[in-house]
Amino acid sequence: MPVDDSGDENRYCNVCGWFGDGGETAKKPPASDRFNPVLAAVQALTLFRDVVRKELVVEQVYDAGNLTEADLRAVKLEVHNCVQSLVELFTALRRPHAAPPFVLKKHPQSGMVAWPGEWTDYHYNASKDPCDMLVGPCSCGAWHNENEPWVREVLARHNTVIRE
Repeated sequence: MPVDDSGDENRYCNVCGWFGDGGETAKKPPASDRFNPVLAAVQALTLFRDVVRKELVVEQVYDAGNLTEADLRAVKLEVHNCVQSLVELFTALRRPHAAPPFVLKKHPQSGMVAWPGEWTDYHYNASKDPCDMLVGPCSCGAWHNENEPWVREVLARHNTVIRE
């Protein structure tokens, strides 16, 4: 929406550089009771664009000697926080579309779980040979269990859970 709302049909927006008549803009975003991920992404990217533009202007004013370093740091922190928010937003948007976890079943008698053959990102524990078990006695000489941090990390990376 243009910043200038003086009634002139040929308005100009000092923020985004848009110009044109008022009929080309919505006075406010359309109301919706449904979450629209595309609209959310566009709004987030627009916000990021505005924050980065502000950073550029503040850097130019700082270079001219008209701002303190504390003011510059505050704006850079604002940009950093905006980037973190975008990462959180896009991560959250991606989650609902993730496939349900793959299930590895423990062996009924021994409770062991072998390293799946299609997983090529092997873990090396105490030898030059890769681990061949996620749960149970391994070729590396250790006895692994599903609560070890590296086992949980590998399971999360492959969107996999271990069930009885």
